[in-house]
Amino acid sequence: RVVLSDGLVLDMGRNDVEPRLSRFISLLPKIRREDPRRLVHADLRYTNGFALTWRDPVVANPPVPATQAKS
Repeated sequence: RVVLSDGLVLDMGRNDVEPRLSRFISLLPKIRREDPRRLVHADLRYTNGFALTWRDPVVANPPVPATQAKS
């Protein structure tokens, strides 16, 4: 398991670490570009791919719900 400086956790397993990591790194720019959510975990232990866990992006100024008018 490796934790990157941005908090992304990578589970790589014990075998074939280099090809798994290489496959993930080659796709990471596209993954981040195409999804606005924050990537928090990548499980690279699969033979032909990986599983990703996302978190919704943090909104700096979340919308304030409108108050209902009272009569």
